[in-house]
Amino acid sequence: MALLFSVVVLLISTLTVFVASRSALSEQRLSANEARSRAAFEHAQGGMDYAVGEFARGIDITMATNPLNTAADPDNDSKPALPDVLAAHIRVAFCSPAVADFRCADTPAAVPPIQNCQPPAGEYLLQPFAVACGWSDDDSARHIIVQRLGGTPAFPSGAVNNPLSTPASAGMGGSFTVVNYFNNLTYWTGGSLDYGNATVKSFIRNPGSTPANYSDDSVYPTESDIYKSYQLADALGDQCAVIADENDRIYNNKCKAPTNKSTTHLLQSTDKGANANTIGADVVDKDINLAALSEASFFRQFFGLDKTGYKDSVASEVLTPSEAADKFAAGVHGEVIWVDGPLTLSGNEPIGSIDRPVVLIVDGDLALGAGIDFYGVLYTSGSLSGNANGNIYGAVLAHGGTTNLNGNPTIFYDEAVLGNTMKVGRRTAIAGSWRDWTIE
Repeated sequence: MALLFSVVVLLISTLTVFVASRSALSEQRLSANEARSRAAFEHAQGGMDYAVGEFARGIDITMATNPLNTAADPDNDSKPALPDVLAAHIRVAFCSPAVADFRCADTPAAVPPIQNCQPPAGEYLLQPFAVACGWSDDDSARHIIVQRLGGTPAFPSGAVNNPLSTPASAGMGGSFTVVNYFNNLTYWTGGSLDYGNATVKSFIRNPGSTPANYSDDSVYPTESDIYKSYQLADALGDQCAVIADENDRIYNNKCKAPTNKSTTHLLQSTDKGANANTIGADVVDKDINLAALSEASFFRQFFGLDKTGYKDSVASEVLTPSEAADKFAAGVHGEVIWVDGPLTLSGNEPIGSIDRPVVLIVDGDLALGAGIDFYGVLYTSGSLSGNANGNIYGAVLAHGGTTNLNGNPTIFYDEAVLGNTMKVGRRTAIAGSWRDWTIE
């Protein structure tokens, strides 16, 4: 009997040890899996923080690799964006919202590591998804985080409906042209329009012309080095051709620079020069209400905020004149630049584009150099001058008027450009768009 009792006790003890051991092993596995899952999540969130930071810094998404190069040195401090030990388990990309079924590959070494990620194009360049994948140290666990990014509105929709506005006088030199295909207003000044010996012209839409419907693939502006919106391409008589890619066709709006402004779509309204003296109804000068606006009121009327509030909350960069000159010389896209002091704008690279315009606010005088092609809104608290031969697509606001504006500049009022300024303010993550899930 004693022997039987001993055997039973021994059996129970053995079973107890076995069960306890299995429980400990299961608990250890659960703890290890939890640690792996936590590591994957933390890696993914670290990657998302990096992506949001790069977007806020003003990264040019069209030039970004997919995935992003985390070995880069964005701050020029001789350190990579992410330490190697972390970068090995993190992959980040900017992706088009057009296809949002993103997936993380089995390992970060897979090609591509982030699946179903299409490069943003057109309107999505300013409002992409940031997608971050994180893996555990042994790559057995993975986690994905997705967040929509965007910019605060930089210029209120419908705030301006003409190419050139100033509460002061407008002094023209050389050969100056303003084109507005969208309504019948070109020059709006509080003071007089001083033509001097200049040749000044304005063009508005011919009453018999309507904007072309580009929903049909058969017509679209041809691609070249200079861009403008498809409405202007049609108005200026540029040849159109098929562009197969839908994003290019709808959003990039590519076509060659204007060479002939006298088409059946445009009507020359103002022709002032040595042999002409016609001023059209599209020219509104000596507007006493406009002339009465202080610089602060003039700014608030068009931008919707006072200067301090706009500078602090909307401007993506605040620069000195020398910093701004260096930045613009290399070309700028999709930003709101505030310059404290007078600026001479020059360089060979286009500033802005149809889908990524620039809002430039100069708290001082602004001089335009030769050959500038600018897409967006130009604002100067002082006067606008220079020897410009380029094109401005969008609108110009000059509180101090224009003085000695020579050369052969053309200002095109462009609704497509102005509409996209709604997306180029200070870059940030869109509230409520963060989401994550674990892929089993």
